[in-house]
Amino acid sequence: MYKTQVLNSIFDGIRNAKKCTKNLVLLVTTRWGLHLFCLQSMAVCKESLQTLAVKEEAGNILGLDKKQTLLDDEIFWVCTESTKALVEPVVNWILKLESNEDTIHLCFKAFSEIQESLAKNLPLSVLQKNEGKNFMDKYLERKSYALTSIHKASCLLDSKAQGCYLSSEEQLDAIEYIVSFARSSHFSDDTISPIIDHEQLLVEIANYRAHEGMWAKDFIWTASQNVTPVVWWKGIIGQNNQLSKVAVKILSVPATSASTERTFSTFSAVHTKKRNKLTTPRAIKLTYIAHYWRTRNKAKTAVWDVPLDKNECPSTSSLTQVTESVQHFNMIVPEAEIPGLSGFQNY
Repeated sequence: MYKTQVLNSIFDGIRNAKKCTKNLVLLVTTRWGLHLFCLQSMAVCKESLQTLAVKEEAGNILGLDKKQTLLDDEIFWVCTESTKALVEPVVNWILKLESNEDTIHLCFKAFSEIQESLAKNLPLSVLQKNEGKNFMDKYLERKSYALTSIHKASCLLDSKAQGCYLSSEEQLDAIEYIVSFARSSHFSDDTISPIIDHEQLLVEIANYRAHEGMWAKDFIWTASQNVTPVVWWKGIIGQNNQLSKVAVKILSVPATSASTERTFSTFSAVHTKKRNKLTTPRAIKLTYIAHYWRTRNKAKTAVWDVPLDKNECPSTSSLTQVTESVQHFNMIVPEAEIPGLSGFQNY
């Protein structure tokens, strides 16, 4: 439709006459979620599309087959609605899990709700019986691939769900992972990650699941309904609790790589043809400086390969602040670990 200006103009006129504010959404190869938005826009614009199909001036442009398709309420629009019902929960959960929030504890809930939706809508869809079976098999295969021990642990540590989406065997796997996670290198004898008392940890896991000890207080569970699990473990339970230390780390793990990919996109100029030989520590430092610069100059977009105008150059105080930040960052990533790098001068 958008390839024909005349047809597009007629359709816009029909939408305006019917006071339809929604426009049609086109598909993009690299954005799977747009399939849902396309189907939703078609459903909203259904009346306008069918009016377009009977318009005399649009008939020659559309063609007989497309006109018949748009007017086919028994097959085409039924297929559209059934497909939308299958895709909608998947896309909604993808959008939620790929956000910048801590959502790893929702993964089991997501797959559970998607499976319930598929079981309900597949028999009502236009798919053949063998196609529906293949659809469900592919879903179960993806579920088995995506969900691992850390997802089981995060579901168990979710103060709202408390592992309700897990089987008895999966709950034991979750406990085993929590204990092994506490014994791993994630916790060591330093100021950042204090050593975990593993015997006390097991006691606290048992009390947490049985609502005994400090977890016997009703207000604790009432508060869990109004805050995120990470905030609940930090603010209500407190960091003096052994299980809380482990829970905060597990629940803070990103659910997907989407946030990392957004970071790559934001700082894509760090690796260019001119900088493709940067070592990882150097790239980290350059990204740190770029983030600091963006924070200090939110109204301006940094252009890496275009020289700054002399009037846009930072003041001496700004340069001093950047240098101090880099010196602070050098304490985090020691220069001794970076061959050939001598402080900020190498940049």
